[in-house]
Amino acid sequence: MAEAGRCSKDPWADGRGELGGRRQVLVVGGEAGFSQKLMEYAVGFAARMGYGITALSAFHVPLTSSLDDPRYAHMVVEFERNARESARGFAARARQGGVAFSHHMRLGARDRAVQEICAAMGCVDFVMSDPSLEERAAQGVDPVIPVYAMASAS
Repeated sequence: MAEAGRCSKDPWADGRGELGGRRQVLVVGGEAGFSQKLMEYAVGFAARMGYGITALSAFHVPLTSSLDDPRYAHMVVEFERNARESARGFAARARQGGVAFSHHMRLGARDRAVQEICAAMGCVDFVMSDPSLEERAAQGVDPVIPVYAMASAS
């Protein structure tokens, strides 16, 4: 399995990953942070499965923006502030659940940010993200947390 780039079934046998080789669930949040539903679900899932949580705050930067643009700089500062605040609450929930936690922030497209984190962590088995909560709430339907299993290329 190690030769194929896949994680060991023993979560502590593999030396890769930021949290001592423990397998990870990558939880992706956006500009608004992480919803209460997503945090609750992720912590429960990780605790049951013996996983750590790597939280990713991603902010898709408009292509026409530049770092010299004051509006863009303000958006980035606000995103970073919101991301840190949301991650503090998430970290506290993870601690209460006995789950290892780390947080990362990325600017750019979400899919690229997920690829970067997965490559850096090396042992991400699942990715979960907030559903479109507003859309489902408007329909009177409870939100469903999307969870994706990571596959390795052969």
